Amino acid sequence: MKNETVIRNFLNYKGGHTPKRHTYDGDYISTLWTTYEGDTLVLMNYRTVIAKWDSDWHNNKIILNTKKYSSTTSKIQHMIERVCDWYGIEIEVM
Repeated sequence: MKNETVIRNFLNYKGGHTPKRHTYDGDYISTLWTTYEGDTLVLMNYRTVIAKWDSDWHNNKIILNTKKYSSTTSKIQHMIERVCDWYGIEIEVM
């Protein structure tokens, strides 16, 4: 799955992940993937929470991590903002 597909799945409250690959520290993981923290769907980039649904996802709001990491992560963060705008999903900054 491509990054945008994983993001769209996340925003439609579905799971997804990019293909696994070897990382700089030798792990073999997906670089963008969804998981759950309790009942909350979370979007991860490597081991960092990038976005998560508000604990009451019926509020149609996600919480977005806007901290600067890398140019690739910044592209993902901006893509989340664009797709949220398209879907009418509110963003709260983490």
